[in-house]
Amino acid sequence: MLSRLSNQQLEKWMQTLWGLVLLTMPVTSFRWLPDVMGTTHVRPMAFLPLALLVPVLGVYLLKNRNFRFPRATAPLIGFLLVAMISTLIGLYYAPLDLRGQTYWEWAIRAWLSLAIGMGFFWVAVLLSRSEEFLRRSLPWLYAGLAATIVWGIVQAIAIHTPLLDVKAISNIQLLFSIRGVIDNRVSAFAYEPSWLADQITVLYFPWLFAALVTRMRITKYQWLEPALTLGAVGLLLLSYSRSGVIGLLVSVAVALLTVGRGLLVSIWSWFWGPFVSSEIPGRWNRTLILGLVVAALGVTFWWLNRYNYFASLWRADLSNGLVNYVRAISAGPRVAYIEAGMQIFNLHPWFGVGLGGSSFYLFDYLPHWALTDPYEIALQFSPDSNIIPNVRNLISRLLSETGIIGFMTYSVFNISILASIRKMFLSRKKLMVYASVAGLTAWPAIILRQFTLSTLTAPVFWVSLGMVVGYAHHVLDQKSPAEE
Repeated sequence: MLSRLSNQQLEKWMQTLWGLVLLTMPVTSFRWLPDVMGTTHVRPMAFLPLALLVPVLGVYLLKNRNFRFPRATAPLIGFLLVAMISTLIGLYYAPLDLRGQTYWEWAIRAWLSLAIGMGFFWVAVLLSRSEEFLRRSLPWLYAGLAATIVWGIVQAIAIHTPLLDVKAISNIQLLFSIRGVIDNRVSAFAYEPSWLADQITVLYFPWLFAALVTRMRITKYQWLEPALTLGAVGLLLLSYSRSGVIGLLVSVAVALLTVGRGLLVSIWSWFWGPFVSSEIPGRWNRTLILGLVVAALGVTFWWLNRYNYFASLWRADLSNGLVNYVRAISAGPRVAYIEAGMQIFNLHPWFGVGLGGSSFYLFDYLPHWALTDPYEIALQFSPDSNIIPNVRNLISRLLSETGIIGFMTYSVFNISILASIRKMFLSRKKLMVYASVAGLTAWPAIILRQFTLSTLTAPVFWVSLGMVVGYAHHVLDQKSPAEE
């Protein structure tokens, strides 16, 4: 049936299904998604339209036969080959079963998880092929963000005021998610607040920030991007996500100091103009704006300081040593797992212990100070516990599971993304420059998040990277005006 459709019909289907993927991206733990990997929190609702999109896209590619692999994906393919070799080597090591789980079961689970991430990545690469397609995709992305902001505000009202019943809102959340509303923190449609922060810093904010920097608009409504930006930043603050706030600040700094220096100079000249020249009016307006900015920063600090989990970053005492500081900010288990992962890497430096295999070795290499941690690790040593630990850090995980060779190929892939971003920026095409600024804003947030997250599934990461690689691929063979 699909083979009888024209290219125009297939493209229309692909556009609609891809729009549904972007629209449903905020729901990270969909209750009604078939569980193909056992009990897991990563259950993206976007997987459903993606599963429908893949065969349509496959037929389209077979009919046209004009696909070429983007050069930026070569290191990623190399990483997959190394990970496969590492997994086979991990079988040779034959680790003992852990709480009823065998190495092969956990390895298959890890590969299924990676396959889902690869599905999102390759579909994003293959569909990000034209400027017109980008223009049609962004409204779906903005619609998903708008729905997230509305639902996040509803949760915030229920959590922080008596106007809405928290239990009732939580029951509504449970209609589509495997987890209800969380105390004190807003998670919107996501499983937890940090996942909501990932959506904002990696997927939504980069495109909004790029629109403000490049003055690019996809609709006739000039207020849309500024309004969504304020809503996204407000939602990030309501989530109290430390990784999200830090990632956003670093991403904005990187983007402004690289491609946004002209904007900084313009803002600086505009602001100080009335103060250095009496002929330029507007001193009171500038003073009022400065006051509003200072007030906004003060309110932001007050808000974050209310929650001890976030405020512990500056309240904890460093004079007692780094280990005690880490434990004081509730990051002890994470650092302990990282240290154990590095011990595994030291013993198996070249190919590691196989994808998913680090969990079977972690307990043997945990530092002694971590065994008394009251939050998590001590509970895992309970005979009644069925928790399988993980490294909690993608860098440490790749080193321990795929060795230095796998880690290097994955690192080269991340660096190749920067090359793709640069190529789009040098093309001087307005929409491609816009996409390059979005990619440059998302890239630091993705790299920083790899220090606190170990999953290879996260759709928002792969979609963001896939869109950058896909659009850059269409300017790779064209000399830019700058290069000429």
